[in-house]
Amino acid sequence: MAPERSPAHVGLSPALRPGGVRLRAQDPLPFPLGEPGCRLVGHAARVMPAALRALGLVPGQPVLVPALHHGPEVEALRSAGLECRTYGAAGAVAPVGEELEELADPDVRALYLIHQLGFPQPADRWRAWCRERGLLLIEDCSHAWRARHADRPVGSGDGAVGSSGGLAIFSVDAMLPLPAGDAVLARLPNGSPAWGRYATAGPRMRLRALRHLHADIASRRRSNYRRLAGEIGDAVARPFADVPEGACPWVLPVVDQRPAALLERLERAGIGAVELWGGARASSASVPWLEGGAVGVPVHQGLREPELDRIAAAVRGPRRRPPLRLELLPDFDAAGEAWDDLAAASGNFFATREWLSTWYRHYGSGEPLLVACRANGDRIAAILPLEVTTVHGARILRFLGHGPSDQMGPICERADVGTAARGLRRLLMRPPRRFHLFVGRHLSGADDWDSLLGASRLREVANPVLPLRGATWDELLGTFSSKLRKEIRYDVRRLERDHVVEYRRTEDAASLEGDLDELFRLHAAQWVDRSYFLGHQAFHREFAAIAQARGWLRLWIVEADGRPVAAKYNFRFGDAELSYQAGRDPDWRGPSLGLVNVANAMRASFEEGVREYRFLRGSERYKFRFPVTDAGLHTVALGHGALGRTALTAGAALERAEALQAARRTITRRADSTDGSIVRALLHR
Repeated sequence: MAPERSPAHVGLSPALRPGGVRLRAQDPLPFPLGEPGCRLVGHAARVMPAALRALGLVPGQPVLVPALHHGPEVEALRSAGLECRTYGAAGAVAPVGEELEELADPDVRALYLIHQLGFPQPADRWRAWCRERGLLLIEDCSHAWRARHADRPVGSGDGAVGSSGGLAIFSVDAMLPLPAGDAVLARLPNGSPAWGRYATAGPRMRLRALRHLHADIASRRRSNYRRLAGEIGDAVARPFADVPEGACPWVLPVVDQRPAALLERLERAGIGAVELWGGARASSASVPWLEGGAVGVPVHQGLREPELDRIAAAVRGPRRRPPLRLELLPDFDAAGEAWDDLAAASGNFFATREWLSTWYRHYGSGEPLLVACRANGDRIAAILPLEVTTVHGARILRFLGHGPSDQMGPICERADVGTAARGLRRLLMRPPRRFHLFVGRHLSGADDWDSLLGASRLREVANPVLPLRGATWDELLGTFSSKLRKEIRYDVRRLERDHVVEYRRTEDAASLEGDLDELFRLHAAQWVDRSYFLGHQAFHREFAAIAQARGWLRLWIVEADGRPVAAKYNFRFGDAELSYQAGRDPDWRGPSLGLVNVANAMRASFEEGVREYRFLRGSERYKFRFPVTDAGLHTVALGHGALGRTALTAGAALERAEALQAARRTITRRADSTDGSIVRALLHR
């Protein structure tokens, strides 16, 4: 009998293997590499004293540092002769203004801010705080390379190098399967001497390599983090239970009364781990959430499904995994207000009961499979709104809403994505109804659902979002490019100068039907037979009435000289405005009705306090004229049995080969076999 093979070792950082990175030669160097004042070095601690001297810090001066730290970063400050005064003595992850005020006497020269474990801090707030007091801000981004806050990379500040002093430190090789070292970015005050050439041997070669590296590092790490957090439950360190958007987690922190025993158990399972925050326990009288200690386990982008299962099992040890019960719901109303609360918390308008129940009345063609995932305390943590459809004998499992919906998937709070993924994985492994192929269409790109489910990613589409920032409309316009800003102002002025213009919003049920008539008329005139929207009139007429009663509808009609010339069909949900569809008179000659239409809806939502304007699915060029962010939407699939695996392989091959787009249409149109029918269903938009 052959001896049992030991499992391969899983390290804290990814191993260099096929598929671990993706090469895209056109990508620019990721921040901060290539920035003025940035040095790629072997170890940041060795060059920090020189960088601090260039910033004007001299031995003996006090620096405010967090009590929650790993040790080497504070030792580097002390080696530069600086006095370290700790804040956050109770283990606070973020600074507290009142405490800093008490510590920041006139002798203090700098604030040391740590983006703990890759969780971004609101550095803009503390940069302003430092500027008011004449202090330097030192940002420790060692474990936060590729993390973002407020749509900017952590450590990037306002981008004005030389406008104020500051220092940011990054560990590149903590995130990549390369010995890339650390990056140190020094923003020197005007007139300061350069801090020298401290790059290690071969930096240009490594920079060239990094230019070609492209990986979904942050999103994959967030997905793995949420997956493990859902499996481990309350053992996750409390301040890090919910991984926010923009985070690029280094490790998952697990608290344990006996951290040494946990480290030994992980080592026996072939899993690399590290003890966290030893310095915090030495310098802090009380860290309530830290309990006995904390151990960091891997969440890196190179982990695969079996490795994630092994990590979760090793961390749990003899403990049971957090209870999760799947419950079939008989109809859309069975979960009651819990469904409404989850849809609101998810921020996904297309997950509401109103939208999906209306959709099912018009388009549901299979057996509904509404599943509630009940977690600790029997609370509904997530809802999985699915259906099983039969196509030529093949059974396809997919989320409700395909077609009119822009985003689909599990319905849950951000903190419960891991729990939702766990419930969906269990459903896929032991389905209450037989299926051959699971298709998860247009799932949130902020969560790597292919990684969470162990599925194949077939497609990515754009889903751009514009943050509405500024105290006034003019301030918001100031975030646009000068060309776009001028076009909006010019077109609005010209339209209102040459015509009697009225921007009319549908306010009551009496005017709704007529305004919908104008919307469809203008849309049809603009697009003729090239729009899917025209085929969904019955659905939208019914749903628009429901949306108006709920206060969600934002239907705008633009009239020029008493004649409707443009229409905008939007929805308001939570703190977001959703730009769903539009139409305009194609015979119009004059200012751009499309731009005026969007600007009017955007301004109205901004003035009502909305925080973001969602352009929704699609990569139309006009959307990317605005300073949008785009996490995208992903389509993933998983085949069961020979039939499902054959269809998945065929569909994936067609989807990934851009040169075969025309062939895809021909193949799916001519396919008469059962496999061909599944491919058609898989690729159906």
